[in-house]
Amino acid sequence: MTGAGLLHWGIVSFHSAQAERIGLLLAKDIALLYLVAMAVDAIIAPLAGLMYDTIGLKAVMMGPIFSVAVSPLVFGLGKVGLYLGACFWGATVGIIESVMRAGVSELVPAQRLALAYGIFSLGLGFGFMVGSIMASILYSLGYPLAISAFCAGCELLAILAFWKSMKR
Repeated sequence: MTGAGLLHWGIVSFHSAQAERIGLLLAKDIALLYLVAMAVDAIIAPLAGLMYDTIGLKAVMMGPIFSVAVSPLVFGLGKVGLYLGACFWGATVGIIESVMRAGVSELVPAQRLALAYGIFSLGLGFGFMVGSIMASILYSLGYPLAISAFCAGCELLAILAFWKSMKR
């Protein structure tokens, strides 16, 4: 669900190009947004790892929590929202790339790690695909608020699933 709920950067970039066409952004902002996202990713990943080392699998919930903010910020608050959305997007990616993958190693025996990582990546990629298809359709129909609702719904389901699995 986290993959489906995280707005793909291609859609953020396309929306940024549309914002540049109407004068909301400068052309350089499109590249700067990705730079900001990757800088936040680089800063968050080791911090998320430290948090994982401290509180364990509970740290995984931070990914969908950060991701919930991405779409409303990107589509709702103009230039500032795009930059804040890039920060939350970068934080989410940093968590996915570090903590979520680390969590896989706790859930399966060592002799099955390669398969488990493959299944995790397959599920994440499939989620990205489904979410991107939905967001693309909704964007082409002119419903950015529906994208935000879809993404938030997916992330809230992910949070609920993580929460329930933590209670076991």
